[in-house]
Amino acid sequence: NKGSLDGLKKDMVVLDKNGSLVGRIINPVALKESRVQLITDNESGVGVFSQSKKVMGILSGDDKGNCFLEYIHVTTEDIYEGEEIITSGKDGLFPSGIKVGKIVSITTSTSLFKQVKIEPYFDIRDLDQVAVIMRDPMEIF
Repeated sequence: NKGSLDGLKKDMVVLDKNGSLVGRIINPVALKESRVQLITDNESGVGVFSQSKKVMGILSGDDKGNCFLEYIHVTTEDIYEGEEIITSGKDGLFPSGIKVGKIVSITTSTSLFKQVKIEPYFDIRDLDQVAVIMRDPMEIF
């Protein structure tokens, strides 16, 4: 029930009540209504890294409530199950240091990249209240 009358704009960052990343506001933004693209959306992309070893990648959703860390080369050894994933700030949209989720599985196939499954911290059933970073994304960087 919040929209442009409340100062909301496209690409503003949306967090859950615990400060974990949920997604970003997308168009159209109406006077009293906004749409949010969740990080679990398969068309979403977030620049992230692993907290302990700073292994960078792109987080994208699977439309089933989980995410995958893309572009982690098969030879990368500094990434572990249970490790926390946070925003890197390198995408120019999401500020750095926002908690995203944790690694639940890492598999290697015949491709060049590992398949790294991330369980997001936010719970879709508990999004009755969210927080929006009210700064224009271009002002942050």
